[in-house]
Amino acid sequence: MFSRHSYVYKVASSCEIQADVYRLPGDAMRPALLWLHGGALIFGSRATLAPDQLERYLQAGYAVISADYRLAPEVKLPAIIEDLQDAYHWLRVQGPDRCRIDPERIAVIGHSAGGYLALMADLRGLEDLEGLSGCARAWQHKVERTTLAHLALYPDRAPQSGDDPFDDRQPQAISFGTSVLSPRELGE
Repeated sequence: MFSRHSYVYKVASSCEIQADVYRLPGDAMRPALLWLHGGALIFGSRATLAPDQLERYLQAGYAVISADYRLAPEVKLPAIIEDLQDAYHWLRVQGPDRCRIDPERIAVIGHSAGGYLALMADLRGLEDLEGLSGCARAWQHKVERTTLAHLALYPDRAPQSGDDPFDDRQPQAISFGTSVLSPRELGE
């Protein structure tokens, strides 16, 4: 079983913006996944993290942080990105003491619009588990097989030899710099 604790990571215009931190039992310092919800930037919340997805991340050894962010049209994209940068900063500063999170091993992942925001926020470790469209697709397909095989989070859905890399039924992944979803490599 896991624990869930909610924290206010930012207050903007008297609006408390929260994140839920999920952990397996124990005091071990863990690498973290900052998960960003989808919703076309206009709806959604941190509560939409799928239980099976959360379970895979926890069983792989991560603390999982599902963060809310302000939504459009009330705010513009720069304010949304600022929220995500502030969530990441909060994790790096407050995470070690409050959540037993290793501040040097934080990856940012997202579903749909959350994946887009993870890329736009320009943070250290980035993954888009939903896939991208447009110009990024050609580059994306070059790294997706190794990234997915490396993740081992979706072994039953990993592309097989001969699969169409542009088939939207397959999970897609983008990785910048270090392969960020391996606890071993996050520590290097």
